[in-house]
Amino acid sequence: MRHASPYLKTGAFWRFLVNYRCRVAILDDISQYVAQSRGFRDFVYDTNNGDQLWFASNL
Repeated sequence: MRHASPYLKTGAFWRFLVNYRCRVAILDDISQYVAQSRGFRDFVYDTNNGDQLWFASNL
């Protein structure tokens, strides 16, 4: 993936986490990014309803 876009690299990273059943919580205020992108908002919604990846602004 030497010449791959950052989005492809990110996708490969998430796929790795899913394949190995890793659980990850990302703690940050991402509200401005969610407001800017419908695709990202949908991604956050779907992952927060799953059992491996969560986005949260605090514990």
